[in-house]
Amino acid sequence: MTEKTAIKKNNTRKSILRILAVAVDFIILVFPVQLIMLGVIGASVFISNFLFTLLFAVYGVAMVSITTYGQTAGKMFSKTAVRDSTGTKAVLMYTGLRELTKILYFIPFIGWAVGVASIVVMFITGRAIHDYLSDTSVFFIWEIPKNEESEEARGR
Repeated sequence: MTEKTAIKKNNTRKSILRILAVAVDFIILVFPVQLIMLGVIGASVFISNFLFTLLFAVYGVAMVSITTYGQTAGKMFSKTAVRDSTGTKAVLMYTGLRELTKILYFIPFIGWAVGVASIVVMFITGRAIHDYLSDTSVFFIWEIPKNEESEEARGR
């Protein structure tokens, strides 16, 4: 198998797992938040969706920042992790920017088009639009070096 074919196959596997990881994170958050907001509190659908979008961004930043490898629950499930473009754990600024740019996907009508474009780009290059905007990448866990003490020394 040529190197180009191997990279394409790896991008496809990783892209499928990333989509599943987002689905897991979405399910973990959307049902409880929507049930509480709509059923218990009685908020409007617009307010409920807006708060869910903000919570989704906060959840992503918090999970990626506090976990060892930079993972949300979905990324733990898919054995992938968010890193900066050099392969080290992404700093809070990159993680925050990454999660905030995902809000683009929730804009009515335009968000769907941006989301589809992002998925196409992800299958081709291995990085989604929000990865390019935040200078991050998603790696398989086994692609990450086991010794990350050097990151601690650099203040990451």
